[in-house]
Amino acid sequence: MGATDSGRAALLGATVGSATTLGAAIVSGRAQERTRHAQWSRQYRRDAYAGYLGALP
Repeated sequence: MGATDSGRAALLGATVGSATTLGAAIVSGRAQERTRHAQWSRQYRRDAYAGYLGALP
């Protein structure tokens, strides 16, 4: 294996590693956004129910 092959292997490894890291960050960000939205939705419903129950005689 020559110096050129080693350089290409290093470049390929760095590229694959970068792509994997980027993909993981995207997946993590989407999961965090889904969690945040679900929490907001639960709080919105909780507030709506509290307002409805508070208005009952």
